[in-house]
Amino acid sequence: MINLTTKGRGIIEIDGVQFILKPGDIVFLHNSNHHILKKMPGEDWEFSFIHIFESSLISRMYQAFITKNNYISSNNDISFYLTFFNKIGNLLAQKQDKYELEISIQIYSLILNLISSVPQKENLKISSSISGI
Repeated sequence: MINLTTKGRGIIEIDGVQFILKPGDIVFLHNSNHHILKKMPGEDWEFSFIHIFESSLISRMYQAFITKNNYISSNNDISFYLTFFNKIGNLLAQKQDKYELEISIQIYSLILNLISSVPQKENLKISSSISGI
C-alpha cells in the first residue's frame, strides 16, 4: 500500500508502532505489515492510497524504501505525488484492461521517485503500547 496524506494530520499504526502523518507524508507498506489508520482528535484528515499486489520487483523496491525511510517519507510538494495518484485514479476509472500496463508504469514511477528522490525522515514515535483492533 502507498498512502499520501494531503490535508490535516492522522495516525498510522504499523505493526504496533504509531506514527503521526502530516501533509506530504507518504507511507509505503508491504502487504504483510499490519496497519491501522486513525484520525487525530479534532482534525480533518485527507489522504489518497493505492493498494498494490505483491511481486518480486515490488518487494525489492519496498526493501530499498524501508532501508532509506522506515515506512514514511516527507515531501512538502504534495502536488508532485498527487500527479501520480490522479493519473492512476483516472486510468482505473476507465475500467478497461488496456490501461493495465500504463497503471503499472505509473505505480512503478511513483515508487522509483520515492526511493530515489525523497530525503531520509526521522519518524515521530508516539506510542507502541496501544493494541490494534
